[in-house]
This record gives sequence, structure tokens and C-alpha cells, in this order.
Amino acid sequence: MVQSMTLLENQLVEKLWVLKVLQHLSTSEVNCTIMMKAQAASGICTHLNDPDPSGQLLFRSSEILWNLLEKSSKEEVIQQLSNLECLL
Repeated sequence: MVQSMTLLENQLVEKLWVLKVLQHLSTSEVNCTIMMKAQAASGICTHLNDPDPSGQLLFRSSEILWNLLEKSSKEEVIQQLSNLECLL
């Protein structure tokens, strides 16, 4: 599901639904571990600045990233967020 974000590049409504599901799933440590294996932090971070007049994309993405930091390996999250795509 994390990797599908790339396929939804210009489909905001669908992207927000995927983020809503990921936000719900990220409340579980087990799911966070699985999400990190799918490069969730990096994938979500690269879409933080995508256009969204509602602000939901930023809100849901931030919530997911926060849950990943709390419920999975902080070092792995930091590693995924430390790439150039996320920093720009």
C-alpha cells in the first residue's frame, strides 16, 4: 500500500484514502515494522509537499511519520528520512 503512493501521483482523492488507511494501520507496532520494510517513511516524506488545498495530505502524512517514530526503529526512520528527496 505504501508503494502505491507513487502510482497515485496526480490523484489526490485516492492518495488521501490510502493515507487514511496507512494512518490507521500505523497505530500498531507490527504494522509499523512492516511499513518500514516497504520504505514508508521515505515514500511518505517525498509526497509531503504535494498540492492539497485541504491540508489533509500533510496532516495524515505527519501523523503516520510520528507513529513510525514512536512504534518502530528510530534509527531506521531517521535513515529513511535522511535522503536528499526528503530534505528538499
